[in-house]
Amino acid sequence: MFRKSYGTDINLPTYYIQDAKVYPKALKYVLKAVKYILPDDSEYTVKEIRPKLGGAPGECEAPDEKAISESYAGDMFDKDNCVLQLMEQVGKNLHVKKEVAMHKSQKVAIAFSPDGKWFALFRVALNILRIFKIENNDVVELMNKVERAGMG
Repeated sequence: MFRKSYGTDINLPTYYIQDAKVYPKALKYVLKAVKYILPDDSEYTVKEIRPKLGGAPGECEAPDEKAISESYAGDMFDKDNCVLQLMEQVGKNLHVKKEVAMHKSQKVAIAFSPDGKWFALFRVALNILRIFKIENNDVVELMNKVERAGMG
């Protein structure tokens, strides 16, 4: 049996980048502010229909039904949060080094000072600006500071 057309409607998870900056003292580091857009926890039922072997044209076996569920948990995926992602260049690729969820912050703006000694984080909806000193060019420790400061 062959169908020329079919359709499905499934909400797919995605994310978008709100802001991104390269750390000026170590160009292998990129800090991104991302927002995950996730469907509500859902369960789908998929019906698989196969032609009946030896049957008449168009005759099918009873459909097999399979349940597929999706669940997203954790602060990273809360719809009221965005996430700071520290990316590190390894070879030609970027890899996530650390992530910090920004609670109650659907949108943030980020900036490094030109000399790389300071980091600014603005939580737009809450109208909160925090400035962090970067010690010894250690951006991983910066992420830990942001997390400890209750921003994450």
